[in-house]
Amino acid sequence: MNRYTPHLAILVILIGITQITILGQGVIKFESKGGYKSLDTASSALDTILDSVEFRPQKYDARYTWEKAISFPLEIVYLPVGLFFKGSKATIEFVDESKLIPRLKYLLTCDDGSCGVIPTYASLSGGGIKVFQRGWFVPESKLDLLLSVGPKRRQTYQLRFRYNKLFRKPISSNYLIRYKLLPDERYFFSNIETNESNFAHEQFTGEATFGKEIGKGRKLKAIFGLNVNNILEGRGKESDPTSESVESFPEATLPGLGEQVRFFRFELGVQHDSKNRPGNPSAGIEAEATTGIYSQIGEDKFGFYKGLFDLKYFINLFYNRVLILRIAGEMTKVVSSREIPFYYLSEIGQNGTIRGFERGRFRDQDMVLGSLEYRYPIWSQWANGIDALLFIDAGKVTPDIFNDNLIDNFNVSYGTGIRIWSLEGLVLKLEIGWSDDGMRIHFGLN
Repeated sequence: MNRYTPHLAILVILIGITQITILGQGVIKFESKGGYKSLDTASSALDTILDSVEFRPQKYDARYTWEKAISFPLEIVYLPVGLFFKGSKATIEFVDESKLIPRLKYLLTCDDGSCGVIPTYASLSGGGIKVFQRGWFVPESKLDLLLSVGPKRRQTYQLRFRYNKLFRKPISSNYLIRYKLLPDERYFFSNIETNESNFAHEQFTGEATFGKEIGKGRKLKAIFGLNVNNILEGRGKESDPTSESVESFPEATLPGLGEQVRFFRFELGVQHDSKNRPGNPSAGIEAEATTGIYSQIGEDKFGFYKGLFDLKYFINLFYNRVLILRIAGEMTKVVSSREIPFYYLSEIGQNGTIRGFERGRFRDQDMVLGSLEYRYPIWSQWANGIDALLFIDAGKVTPDIFNDNLIDNFNVSYGTGIRIWSLEGLVLKLEIGWSDDGMRIHFGLN
């Protein structure tokens, strides 16, 4: 595929999207070549989107050769977009008419909703199931078990217990035990994508989190945790002929390589959440600030602390169009003369940071990033809906966030996606991001 093809496709999609203009309740107007049409909103939102992306050029008495030359490749590029929306429309109509989701919910959950089985998927851990039970032994509690496997033998097993009335006080508690195996993680030794290696990261986590409300939408939390990390030899050239196992490099290059490292972790944080609704917020602020210390158990080779700040601001524009502004930063600093394991460095290049790069693409002690995201509805019914989104992410890693020119050498990606949400939260998310490294697809379920 030509390297400019994704960029051209995005440009054409944006042109189609910007043709849609909301005039007022009951009427939707879109512009085609040479004329306008009015549609009643009684037709479905997907019909509107479908109409907006179809080419219906008005016939002219005479058409210049250069106009034909420009229109033809755009129509070819636009063809899969139209087919995508037609397929999406047919799928949604089938799910809605067959009542597939209510039937699955009835099959997989208890009559009172206190227990059930939920399918899950995440780019990092793969696909699996989550089994939950509410009110287990005590009221206002929830027990859930997560089992998931993914490509390249990824595995995640997690047991979590939540209780909202610790010692009969308004103190929430969350206890977690998790085993995670990531056999094919990447480490890039420079900013060149091909200069990479791989390693296997095996981690056991035990964690207890306690929280207390300190006002409307504000919460204090304290986390006590134990982390056991094993960095094993990667799959090497068996998984990717262009990669080498990190075992080929000396430990001085990668602190923490080839040894088991155990950490005791203590974190303090504050959260603020003033969003107007959880699944599809259109206004409010979501912010978090945490600081924590990691101390090696049994030895004093490794020791460091982390500080994190993350702010999202939701702005309601018009007709359920939402703009999300995000700014975030992280610092990772050594304690005394100790070291930081390379897999605990700040990083960008994943679903939660810059969506056009591979996870772990850039690593250093500090990180800063910003994001701009635009969401607009394409279908809604009662408390459920589907939104489309456009985004641009930018960020960088640096040895010292305070002694660096933050406006230079930013890594940028942009993309699009869809979100399926309900009254309780986000159900499904599919995002496609582009960057200088190529295209990345991120998918999440429940």
